[in-house]
Amino acid sequence: MHIKIHKIGQVNEEDLKYVVICVKHIGQWLLVRHKKRTTWEMAGGHIDIGEHVQEAAFRELYEETGIVTEEIETICDYEVCNDNSFSYGRLFYICAEKLGELPGYEIEEVRLFDAFPENSTYPKIYETLIAQIRLYENTRNIRRIKTDIYFVRHAQSDISVKDDMLRPLTEKGMSDTKLVTKALKDKNNESSHIGMDTKLP
Repeated sequence: MHIKIHKIGQVNEEDLKYVVICVKHIGQWLLVRHKKRTTWEMAGGHIDIGEHVQEAAFRELYEETGIVTEEIETICDYEVCNDNSFSYGRLFYICAEKLGELPGYEIEEVRLFDAFPENSTYPKIYETLIAQIRLYENTRNIRRIKTDIYFVRHAQSDISVKDDMLRPLTEKGMSDTKLVTKALKDKNNESSHIGMDTKLP
């Protein structure tokens, strides 16, 4: 068996047959156990005929975990080659704040794990997908840290003006603002030129 990772767009969506959803809850892996198996797996399954791949992800997420959400993140597509047969799937990601009640479909049990268990249903496939998940999480965390840094950055304001809504920036504050704005644009981030201080709630 050979597993290959593809960026989104490299595989035709009509060739996708499966969805896999990595669910994290309070930093733990949320895995499911099928009624006919003793091993653990990520939520997921077949894409129905005529069903959009993202619709399939939302459906499988609910059917296998009880989680209902309007947002789900896409990581990558993957290819599994086994005995000269090829199949394709898409890997999704969600950090679930709330857990739902498990509906009465094919899943017997849902459990949280600190580490991915050795007795998984598809160990060879999961080995490759987990590597992509960890890479995605690292990138995701870096983006969040950068956003926080940009958000709390303040330029120097003229405190001699008492009205919070009208208080302008000092000459140094304006200069700092232009430097920060340019740095953000150079990194292809959306930014705006701040011309006055903002009153905190």
